[in-house]
Amino acid sequence: MTNGNRLYYLVLSDIVKKGQEEGSIRRDIPIERIIRTVTMAVRGAIIDWCIHGGTESIKKRSSAFFKIYLDGVRPQKNTN
Repeated sequence: MTNGNRLYYLVLSDIVKKGQEEGSIRRDIPIERIIRTVTMAVRGAIIDWCIHGGTESIKKRSSAFFKIYLDGVRPQKNTN
């Protein structure tokens, strides 16, 4: 993280901690790594949106990616 005291990181850290406590976010991934990858994903979505002219809704343009990303940080249900 560049500056962990920035409001963005503090809020995101609280969200991830709460998600881990509730069991909706995997606990085997350190909070700092989740924050770093979320930040990279958000920046990437913004850059991609800009590269493609910024005319399409950024939400629409990035929703498929974020669904796949969130599936990766969500705990997997035991199928046994």
